[in-house]
Amino acid sequence: MESFFYAVLTVIVFGLLTTRLVLQNNKTQMALVASEKRCRTILETISEGYWRLDVDTRTVEVNDALCAMLGYKREEILGKSPLEFMGQEDRCQPKAQFENPRACRHQMYNMTMKKKDATFCYTRINATTLWDDSDVLKGYFAVVSDLTEVRYVRQERKCLAQAQKMESIGTLAGGIAHDFNNILFPLIGYAELLKEDLGQETAHHHYIVAILHAALRAKDLVSQILTFSRQAEGEIQPLRVHLLVKEVLKLLRSTLPTTIKIQSNLDSHCGRVAADPTQVHQVIMNLATNAFHAMETAGGILDVSLKQVSMDTDESMMLELPAGDYARLTVADTGTGIDKNILDNIFDPYFTTKEKNMGTGMGLSLVQEIVRQSKGEICVYSEPGKGTTFHIYLPVVWSRDTKEPSKALAPIQGGTESILLVDDEESIIHMSQELLTRLGYHVTAHANGHEALERFKAAPESFDLVISDMTMPGMTGIQLAKTIKAIRPDIPMVLCTGFSHQINGETGREMGIDGVVLKPLVKREMADIIRKVIGKI
Repeated sequence: MESFFYAVLTVIVFGLLTTRLVLQNNKTQMALVASEKRCRTILETISEGYWRLDVDTRTVEVNDALCAMLGYKREEILGKSPLEFMGQEDRCQPKAQFENPRACRHQMYNMTMKKKDATFCYTRINATTLWDDSDVLKGYFAVVSDLTEVRYVRQERKCLAQAQKMESIGTLAGGIAHDFNNILFPLIGYAELLKEDLGQETAHHHYIVAILHAALRAKDLVSQILTFSRQAEGEIQPLRVHLLVKEVLKLLRSTLPTTIKIQSNLDSHCGRVAADPTQVHQVIMNLATNAFHAMETAGGILDVSLKQVSMDTDESMMLELPAGDYARLTVADTGTGIDKNILDNIFDPYFTTKEKNMGTGMGLSLVQEIVRQSKGEICVYSEPGKGTTFHIYLPVVWSRDTKEPSKALAPIQGGTESILLVDDEESIIHMSQELLTRLGYHVTAHANGHEALERFKAAPESFDLVISDMTMPGMTGIQLAKTIKAIRPDIPMVLCTGFSHQINGETGREMGIDGVVLKPLVKREMADIIRKVIGKI
């Protein structure tokens, strides 16, 4: 009887324990279900995207935020690799994590991702590898943050700061240009006159040529400053870039130390681009100079290449350029490289990492401005200790097989007309009078607007053309032109200026002025503008 009692008691106790275990197990399962529900609710309500992959890097789970970010439905993402939504150049970091998950257990990188509508969003990805208790890889998951709006806000602030800097540079450039061009005008003019007088046989001919070349380079420099400050346009013409690159490399080979090796791969059949050759020359020289400074201590390789490439819509959108054919100029070095923290600032005016008195911080700003004015784009790739590569894309306007018409240099044409010449700079008056007289013209010169106006009033029909400086004390060139045109509307009028924001070719025509030219002019330019405006009569 006692044994029967213990047996019944054992059964009862066992039943109670079993019931308790079942109840506990049900409670645990209910807790797990509730926990999973809470986690899923969190994943579906957070603004960041959630992306989980299996060991084969195939998508097994995403949340609504990620679908909205990329514009795809959930079923369109599931089963696919995230690499399919990334640009070719951005795949290296996630691929490195997939190929070596133990060494890359946690990675964070910025990524440009292609959306379903063919636009792009800019994201930051925090990716982590998943392991079980036995340290066996179970998959990957990532939190994806959309930085597109943040990026645009930063870009707008950067553009505003850039505009403010450009405004200050423009004000400075305009003031310098006026005075400096007035200095260069007689220098270039007298050099040309001396070159004619001495002839090629004299021993001093090459000295005059060197002086004239230096003065013209100074003229180009002022033009570049004005172009950089968006106060003047460069001389756009069809350009065979490979010829210009060869010229620059020839110069570099004679100036760079032997510790720096120059390599080039230039496609001579690359299509022509519409650009200013002086400005493109400046672009190549600035990039090469930066490369030299990066390799100055340890030496290295400067690699310059030119190739025509065709970009489809996806590729061109990455660069914010229209799809089409481009001449891609690449300047690469094996120097110190650029730290990622400052890479976004290298095109800012005044920004430089060089020591004091070693750089102004204007070189890359000028490069970017020139490239964009040529309707192109520049991009940079760099890694500290491994060097820097700049890619410049310029749109091709003449294809490989098309030849643009060549322009023969016509002889300088003079004339016998009577010209009223006005300028408050005595040196410019004397030089211009001598130059125009040699071209056959009859010149009456005055050093201020009031004297010139009185002379014109005395015999308005005795002059065939008036050439006046723009900025003069007492009476400006615009005031003189209006008064003269009121007396004789048919008289051709040319205004010369070292720099003026008040007038250009278009505004001059609206005022009835026949030509507006920027000092300094060489002999051919002066002769051409005279024949052009007189020919309108």
